[in-house]
Amino acid sequence: MMNKKQIIEIILASFSAVILAGFIRIFFFDTYIVTNKSMEPTFFEGDQILLLKKNFIFNRIKNFDVIVFNYEDTNLVKRVIGMEGDKVEIKDGDLYLNDELIEHKYYIFSNKDDSFYIVGNNQYFVLGDNINMSEDSRYFGFIDDRDIKGKVILIFSPKSRFQLFSNIFHNHK
Repeated sequence: MMNKKQIIEIILASFSAVILAGFIRIFFFDTYIVTNKSMEPTFFEGDQILLLKKNFIFNRIKNFDVIVFNYEDTNLVKRVIGMEGDKVEIKDGDLYLNDELIEHKYYIFSNKDDSFYIVGNNQYFVLGDNINMSEDSRYFGFIDDRDIKGKVILIFSPKSRFQLFSNIFHNHK
């Protein structure tokens, strides 16, 4: 049988764990439910994903990360293709970053998509992986750094899709 001291220690430990979990959730992580098909087959509508918040000191956004950001009072999920100072070009159905061909099966464009962008200060050029179903920087322009909520690190639901998110461009420089 437990004495009063042991009961108090258990209560304090439980309370501390709840406070710590809340602190971690508030300051380091956020969740998001994918609401459209613009990132298929990487993410499907209804997938629940975990984000590492952008303000977390070690969370630097880089090219090919998948992020959630706010656009016109809606949160969207897209892949960062270009960052400040980068040259992004869509030419003859291909995608180039700083004059280097980005080879990926998702990014096949029509000739009507031919365009050229230089990413501005504190801005990002983003695309959806489902290029034919995605409204992205080709349509609404660059996104501002201040609008980024965080970087996707985990698909946690549905359980059949549970996985740590890995960058599908991991072999790219």
